[in-house]
Amino acid sequence: MAGKLRVCALALCGAAFLPTAAWADEAAPDQAASENGEVANSNEIIVSARRRDERLMDAPVAITAFSGEALASNAATKFTDIATLVPGMVAGRAASGSSASVFLRGVGSTALSAGFDQSVSFLIDGIPLTRGREISLAQYDVSSLQVLKGPQALFFGKNTTGGLIYVTTNNPTNQFEAALKTGYGFNAREVYGEGYISGPLSDSLRARIAVRASTSKGAFVNTADPVSTNISGFKQYRRDDRRGGSQTISGRLTLEYDASQNLSFNLKAGYTDLQDNSPTDMLENLCGSGRTVPRPTAGVAPSPVTDCQVDGRAAVVSIPVEIAQAGYPFAGNGDLYAHLKSGFAVLNTKLDGGVIDMNSITSYYRFKQTDLNNVSGQTYPNTFSQLADYSQFAQELRFQSKFDGNVQAQVGAFYAKSKFTFNSAAWIFNVPYDPVSKPYVT
Repeated sequence: MAGKLRVCALALCGAAFLPTAAWADEAAPDQAASENGEVANSNEIIVSARRRDERLMDAPVAITAFSGEALASNAATKFTDIATLVPGMVAGRAASGSSASVFLRGVGSTALSAGFDQSVSFLIDGIPLTRGREISLAQYDVSSLQVLKGPQALFFGKNTTGGLIYVTTNNPTNQFEAALKTGYGFNAREVYGEGYISGPLSDSLRARIAVRASTSKGAFVNTADPVSTNISGFKQYRRDDRRGGSQTISGRLTLEYDASQNLSFNLKAGYTDLQDNSPTDMLENLCGSGRTVPRPTAGVAPSPVTDCQVDGRAAVVSIPVEIAQAGYPFAGNGDLYAHLKSGFAVLNTKLDGGVIDMNSITSYYRFKQTDLNNVSGQTYPNTFSQLADYSQFAQELRFQSKFDGNVQAQVGAFYAKSKFTFNSAAWIFNVPYDPVSKPYVT
């Protein structure tokens, strides 16, 4: 069996970088791929903004497109990284509500409400993802990424009023392939590794397994005192002298089966487990009126280890264990954290009917996230915890003509059903212990 094996040398790179954007209409011919991860020829960039493969110059949509190689060369493994490559795109992770905010050309949604779909949606291998927490998912073994700017509701069926970020991962290959890549980020003290194995299992069945794992201490400094006492008289601790640390493990399996010359099935399933020290672990104070230290909060003077500079230095402490364990849901032992578990399965069925092609996409997606956050630093208690549990089933069906001539037709239908559970609790004021309900939380 013919095949190839690739092993990438250790990549030493900083956590902060200034990437060069690769715009689709200016990119090299091999920097954008079709929906199947293929380049039509060496002189054409293929996109699928209208749910069919076509040349970029023929698509009446504002698109920025990248190949997987272009993303890898810029170390863009998260949607926040990708935002640095796309003009007019702003993406940031948040603590409350939807836990993310994504904007394209000034249109998007804030993170204040957990109940809203994002106006800029993600579509990963045909799965519509609109809840915001997908911003934290690692992107690896990617075939192509297309950022479609402006409303996309005609061809994409779930809340794309601001635009769409369209990701296609690699499919199995006809020959055996394997690759491994590892690296180290100096600023965040991050160690990561990813790889894949791909090839045929029989004449009609092919498989691909891709994995990624990373761990980091964080790129920011924690200036909090090792041990301090808050206004309630409880001890609180600085758990680490770094901020922004995380651990991620993710895997994806793809099976591709040719049932006949005209009928094929593509099944993808994946799971991601991400743990970090919560988004508020990276908050900093920015003061107005020329002040160099924050104003007192509710009469409490700011900690001397707190300043007003956005310099990667801030005071972050855990929640006192007495409060965390007194009926404070999802608070654990008081350490700040966010834990996201996300899984999906999607079946893509294609039937070549000669004159009419049929494409069916059936998907199931679920995530569950719990977190504990401190938004006021060391001195004054202002904390909250959250549970977000979301599941979604979606079915899409399309019929696409292949008539001779310039007139073509496409008919489609989309259905989605979702369930979302969201709970939150907060300890914002210095309230006494309630012997009846048993918490300190408000």
